[in-house]
Amino acid sequence: METNIFRLEKNLYAVGNIGKNEHGGITRVAWSKEYYQAAEVLAQQMKAANLTVHMDELGNVIGRREGKNNDLPAIVLGSHLDTVVNGGIFDGNLGVAAALECLNTLNDNSYYTRHPLEIIALNCEELPELGGCFSSRVLLGRENTQTEEVLLELQKLGIDPRVLELRADTSKIKAFLELHIEQGKVLDDERIPVGIVNNIVGIMTYHITIIGEANHAGCTPMNKRKDAVMCAAKFLCKVEEIAKKYPHPFVWTVGELNVFPNASNVIPGRVELSLSIRDFSSKNMEEFICEVQKEANKETRCKISYNLHVYKPAVAMDERLVDIVESICKENGQKYKTMGSSAGHDAKEFGLHVPTVMIFVPSKNGVSHSPEEFSAMEDIKIGTDLLLETIIRIDEADI
Repeated sequence: METNIFRLEKNLYAVGNIGKNEHGGITRVAWSKEYYQAAEVLAQQMKAANLTVHMDELGNVIGRREGKNNDLPAIVLGSHLDTVVNGGIFDGNLGVAAALECLNTLNDNSYYTRHPLEIIALNCEELPELGGCFSSRVLLGRENTQTEEVLLELQKLGIDPRVLELRADTSKIKAFLELHIEQGKVLDDERIPVGIVNNIVGIMTYHITIIGEANHAGCTPMNKRKDAVMCAAKFLCKVEEIAKKYPHPFVWTVGELNVFPNASNVIPGRVELSLSIRDFSSKNMEEFICEVQKEANKETRCKISYNLHVYKPAVAMDERLVDIVESICKENGQKYKTMGSSAGHDAKEFGLHVPTVMIFVPSKNGVSHSPEEFSAMEDIKIGTDLLLETIIRIDEADI
């Protein structure tokens, strides 16, 4: 069986173009008008494939194809439907379109799996205010989804906090499969059309507050100041020094920094910043932040407080499923690379609870979260054909 790349491309762009701005970027953030428009178009595509479709309280769109034995757990496929602000067409959306194409191809060939098949297009994977992968974290009962910060953000969005009580029944899931663009340059640089993900990076994000003392910018001698910006600068230099002890792929980023009162004639009394850490070793991340907390205060006259906003441990993909995907590639003479993912994905949350694997297709020049995001259709077809064969193998396998 081969997937129909023309049908896939049509469905991909019909959903993906929703939220496009005049510069070609896509803005389809969680729970927005554009998100619900895309969800409706996707639901119609699913119904055309004879799936039973519904939307849950979180805004996830779920389509189900019955199997020969519906008492068996479902093989679940999917990715996210929302985008970053001014993002691209392929991130998330491709995984949903590829999953739908696999089920359409099964319909074309009157092929019925033993297990039921489900597609889930997840909402709120991208929204940083809610920590990312929000729907999958809620569905799988992960921590840090019922904090005061989350409740306030849901209130701002007009979302009923009872959505936090929604749960997936993992006993009814045989496996979770996600096809996704790589979002990096490894596959594109090495001219490899398929990545088989065996590990997904861990992410820790702290909200850090540095408290100094606001005072007159002209009348306060330099040796009497508690300048929160200078303290922040010393803090970040110490963070950089400590981080050098950890090898690639360990990374850290300060993506947000706010100064208060933010006036040219006032010594800053407070700085708030985000510190995000990523690595394939959760142990490394925990050791790093412990050393930062121990050593950074020695560098400054200011008080530093740490609030853990998001903690997503590194997650290994299921070895049996990785072996299945690798075996298919070897049998077909398909060039591939087994690799880790340096970006977080919904598959990581599912991987904590059910057998999970991801398939990557190349991103041109490694660009993502941008209007320039692009993956070639010939690579997409290779990845989608592989996804289809993986579904069939898992359906037959005793895992």
